[in-house]
Amino acid sequence: MPDANPKYKDLPRPSSIDFFENGLKSHKMVDSFEKIKEQQYKIVRTGKSDLYVYLTNLYIVSLADTHEIMSKFPDLNCIITICNYNSYSNKAKKFCTENKIGLFEHSEFYGALYYDNNKFINYEPKE
Repeated sequence: MPDANPKYKDLPRPSSIDFFENGLKSHKMVDSFEKIKEQQYKIVRTGKSDLYVYLTNLYIVSLADTHEIMSKFPDLNCIITICNYNSYSNKAKKFCTENKIGLFEHSEFYGALYYDNNKFINYEPKE
């Protein structure tokens, strides 16, 4: 369900950001992370490439949303929709994959951290 407060349509709630940061702090593949801007992070991983992440609270990340995010933040290589009930469209996922950008739900992201390059971008959790 989309957030009822319009302020948090794209911007993650502070509690979601805290949860994300705590997950990074305890993940064995994360050496360090830095909050660059309100919704942007640089994540340094153990033996893997650095990630430049954009966090969103969009209920469903659409193809149009990915175009908008990528035009504002051309250096990013990962988009995460932060709340557990959020998701993304198949078209958005395909577009991001074609452009070498990982698009993940919050829970998917922590599994993807173990991989690099195409294995990172194409990561899908085992069901």
